[in-house]
Amino acid sequence: MLKNYFLYSLILGFMVFNCGGNKSQSDDYIQIELTWKHQNNAIGDVPGKGEIQLSNKGSIPLPSKKWAIYFNQITGPIPEASSLKGLRLSNVVGELYKIEPDPSFSGLNAGEKKDFPYTSIVGVTFNYSAVPQGAFLVYEDENGVEKTNPVSIEIVPFKRREQFQLSPKDIKPLPDAFWRFDQQAGVSLLSTDKLPLILPTPVSTTLQGSSFTLSGNSKIVAGKGLENEKAYLQNFMDPLFYKSGGTNNTITLNIGNGSSLEKSGAYQLEINKDQITIIGKDAQGVFYGIQSLIHLFPSHVFSKENTSLSLPGILVKDAPRYEYRGYHLDVGRNFHSKKTILHLLDILAHYKMNTFHFHLTDDEGWRIEIPGLPELTVFGSKRGYSMDEKSFLQPSYGSGLLPDADNSSGTGFYTRNDFIEILKYARERHIKVIPEVDIPGHALAAIKSMEARQARLQLDGNKSASEQYRLFTPNDKSAYRSVQNYPDNVLDVCKESTYTFIGKIFDEIIKMYRDAGVTLKTMHVGGDEVPEGVWKGSPSCLDLLTQLPKGNPKDVLTQYFLTRLDKMLDERGIQLAGWEEVALIRIPKNPKGFRYEPNPKFTKDGFLAYVWNSLGESVNLSYRLANAGYDVVLSNVTNLYFDLAYDGHPAEPGLIWGGYVDTKTAWRFSPNNQFAAVLKDNQGNDMPITQWENTMEWLKPEGKKHIKGIQGQLWTETVKTSDMVFYYTLPKLLGLAERAWTTEAAWEAKRFSPEREQQLNADWEIFANKLGQKELAKLDYIFGGYTYRVPPPGAKILNDKLTINTPFPGLQVRFTLDGKEPDSNSQVYTSSISLKKGSQVKFATFTSSGRKSRTVTLPAKEGELTD
Repeated sequence: MLKNYFLYSLILGFMVFNCGGNKSQSDDYIQIELTWKHQNNAIGDVPGKGEIQLSNKGSIPLPSKKWAIYFNQITGPIPEASSLKGLRLSNVVGELYKIEPDPSFSGLNAGEKKDFPYTSIVGVTFNYSAVPQGAFLVYEDENGVEKTNPVSIEIVPFKRREQFQLSPKDIKPLPDAFWRFDQQAGVSLLSTDKLPLILPTPVSTTLQGSSFTLSGNSKIVAGKGLENEKAYLQNFMDPLFYKSGGTNNTITLNIGNGSSLEKSGAYQLEINKDQITIIGKDAQGVFYGIQSLIHLFPSHVFSKENTSLSLPGILVKDAPRYEYRGYHLDVGRNFHSKKTILHLLDILAHYKMNTFHFHLTDDEGWRIEIPGLPELTVFGSKRGYSMDEKSFLQPSYGSGLLPDADNSSGTGFYTRNDFIEILKYARERHIKVIPEVDIPGHALAAIKSMEARQARLQLDGNKSASEQYRLFTPNDKSAYRSVQNYPDNVLDVCKESTYTFIGKIFDEIIKMYRDAGVTLKTMHVGGDEVPEGVWKGSPSCLDLLTQLPKGNPKDVLTQYFLTRLDKMLDERGIQLAGWEEVALIRIPKNPKGFRYEPNPKFTKDGFLAYVWNSLGESVNLSYRLANAGYDVVLSNVTNLYFDLAYDGHPAEPGLIWGGYVDTKTAWRFSPNNQFAAVLKDNQGNDMPITQWENTMEWLKPEGKKHIKGIQGQLWTETVKTSDMVFYYTLPKLLGLAERAWTTEAAWEAKRFSPEREQQLNADWEIFANKLGQKELAKLDYIFGGYTYRVPPPGAKILNDKLTINTPFPGLQVRFTLDGKEPDSNSQVYTSSISLKKGSQVKFATFTSSGRKSRTVTLPAKEGELTD
């Protein structure tokens, strides 16, 4: 069984924080275990089936009433009330649910277990991200005193397709080793001379002359203004080399001009027998030349101290394709430490990413200290259970019972000094940090925090101050539900105190940048997913609407809010950025509904629109906005949402609503033909690429100048640990970096055709070999190492011969023939294995540091997964 949500050790601590620091209490507390047995999803006329089992593991009986088990579940089957006898299941808010006894429940004695089967017609599950997690029991003891205790969870593993099939239209094959083999069959091992020496691939690379011997005695000489770059390179090299021995030679860093140094970030790297010379258009270019130099180091260098190493004579001329090369991390849903952020910045810089989009606030957490508003972190950075929600936010995403920052990713924040340190660290690596304060929607943590402030000051008798930053009107009768199922997560944009609050936040963040020696130039304000029905019952909004143009209240007030926000930021010399919604306007459709078009109101105001929606008829939304005059960052969900699962295997964590995103999907993103960027949807059906190409608006020449760059997004609903940040990010990031930096590929802008796919796959084979033969081994150790995803191998059996492959040729596979789990001492796979009748073979992919993938076991039962 899968205990505490998911105990596959190979998923890198995927659910380490399942119970959010809720260690089991003493025998004086009721101790319950919940087992979820999912039989099948509801597909067509066939109802879903499952079973909840409760086991009393302690010595105290569970009474027949006055108790509830709370848990989080992102999505999943909703039991029909009539089918679930003995229990009632209901939604509390968001994705928080509770199970309570119905009148027929007779209690659960010590050592007893009971099964509660159910059927469902609504909701499906798809992997172990979509199961109950973070459960805890709330009950009254014999004296009427409320008690709480964690509930351990066991999930019966998903093995058959019907347990994670999405709908009758879901035609995906079983995602087993045989399916993976076919997916990977077009990639074979190439000789190293066919592979690029540097990633992202430079504009030009020419081998020349004799090699250079780099050692601890090599001297770094830097021109004026390059003190930071010199220190960076010296600090990087010092741990790699012994100080004694080696040759005295020179690495020279300078800023210069030339035909190959026209863009900011451009550089030239030249290595000969006596000297390494890096010339950059600017300091940023010199820094990128240093990263390319480091890329030339053999991967084994990073795992030990060395006497010296030999670098090839080479001339590299290079410049970035896009000025904006970004990575977005959401720390609102689940918090990630300063240490994790700094480790992330190291690897972003190494692959020449220059923007870190820092999503600091959301419904489920406020993550940055704001002087003068302590409730934002005292209240808004914590999640846990309380009777009245007066001390912290409700549990979400499995954060559990207690607001324990050491054991729950639901709790935590960056102090002012933490944030300044992050800014300085990023500046030293030529990474611009764009903070996001998500408003007016996704603001539950801020709203609840300011209500806590209001209550505190009201109690102190300071009524005037208590209303100063209030974001909510108590007698607001608006009825709505956000996409995440919250009825109260939108700021009241008609209250002046809302703008006082926003101004305070802006000013305090600006001060942090100033104290870090960085100028804040862009502020991301979110602006997304404001639900229908909002503001309709707000007294302040009903009054304001009489003074504004007529129309749908949500649309009219959104324009009002953005206009005021733009003015506030403009007065502070800051560009307004937001998700695509800030640049769109809704146009009514007949007979009902809306369509979205570029809003002409803000095209001259310098808004920066991050376009995430690339689904269906929105596949060309970024083109339409760029053609209309908006500056755009391509953030397409279908290629660049790193929180989407790598594939459809139930043990593969992540969401799937926008499809599946693996390294190749990120790499094949084609900014100049987004219609052909993804071949299939999340149910295995072909995308109508040719139809889109023939009927939809393409990016026009004048629109191309408005495409500022590309960004990968990691939303963290399912990402609870530092290990999992890097599991989701790597190696997807390398595909993104290649597309953001490297010159446009020959196949990219072409219309979809077999010839285009053939060219694309030939380029992918080279890139995949580069990852398998060098980059992943380097990631095992560079900057202390990264827990990237180790892909499970594929398999094919023909004439009793087992053939194994991996998506990245060069990765090592080890196997056993005696039924034992393979480890780093097991036999290395080199050629087809002869299978004997009745034998069992187990095999897995291994990294250079000894980590491994899921284990494949053959033979598997008919219709069941191989791993």
